[in-house]
Amino acid sequence: MSVLLGGLRTAIAELVETTMKVTIIQVYLDAQAGFPFSWKFQSRISREVQTLVKPSAGFAKKYARNFHLGFYMGAKTVILETEIRGPIVMRKRELIEWAIYLPYDKIMTTPDAPKQAVRYLLTAICDALASVELDTTALEGQIDSIAEAVCDDSEMLRVPDIIWGDGPSWAVFETYFASRRNTKHPPKTARVLLPASEIGGPPSRFVKRPATLRRQAKPSRRRMPAWKAPKNMARALDNGDGIWEDARWEPLQLTAMSGTSYAGQDIPVIWQVEFDPSDDDFETANARLENSGITPDGYGWGRHIQNAIGMSDPALAARLQLGDCETSTCVIWVTSVDDCLRLIETTWGLIFGQ
Repeated sequence: MSVLLGGLRTAIAELVETTMKVTIIQVYLDAQAGFPFSWKFQSRISREVQTLVKPSAGFAKKYARNFHLGFYMGAKTVILETEIRGPIVMRKRELIEWAIYLPYDKIMTTPDAPKQAVRYLLTAICDALASVELDTTALEGQIDSIAEAVCDDSEMLRVPDIIWGDGPSWAVFETYFASRRNTKHPPKTARVLLPASEIGGPPSRFVKRPATLRRQAKPSRRRMPAWKAPKNMARALDNGDGIWEDARWEPLQLTAMSGTSYAGQDIPVIWQVEFDPSDDDFETANARLENSGITPDGYGWGRHIQNAIGMSDPALAARLQLGDCETSTCVIWVTSVDDCLRLIETTWGLIFGQ
């Protein structure tokens, strides 16, 4: 009996100690299919999910403590029901990710489109989390109340900026939000939020300066390293405990990682490019981004790189994974060596003007 009680205490202790961080990021690849929610909406939904969802004994046993759960929120015009892709499990980084695509046309035809978008999103998150044995009972019971609270808060609605402009869903959302309160949404001139801040987090520490005060970008060239990946990557990963790095691309950090699965299938190698945009090497490139109206933080750089690649290869742009970007760090990963080569060459060119 004492042995059984001891095992029970251990299991309970492990469950209590298991903590999770939840991040929800909006990434709309189709400019005609997106919802104008703000970065504060992302933060609020992330907090609600993190507070209401509890790890089960099954989750605690299967996954490591302190796992980070990430969701990419997108939309499509050609689907009638929500699409959930994932999970992508990266055990070495203690990260599980999903992509959720909401049915844009179906939602926008409802009389309460903003509320329905929130309900569709939270329902999909519950389905995704249930697949990894997380208890979503409390969250399921709060879906309607959360959706109502979001639509009563004007800060959940993004203010158009010089980059985004007025998207097709803005008028619908603005009218609905305004109908739920006595005063109209603050005018567009009240504040300016750049798109990078909207996609992944709080406003950047980079402050947009008037055009007359912005520094002029100076030419900056640096020789691009030759691509040199191990011929036997599996052996290199085994020798590096599942990680291989190439420091020659500084200030970019090029990393290959094994031990990742997607939708229950193993991915042999994850290729990742990471950098800190506040590094001195980015001074000239950051000035170019600022002059273009883009916030030169991790989120802004991620979208800038994705947009640059999308000009010539939209399919590759859609395959880029930007969910790990933060204000201070840009992190993009792909699942093939060819995609990584194109990604890192494009990123290098954008930084050093090549």
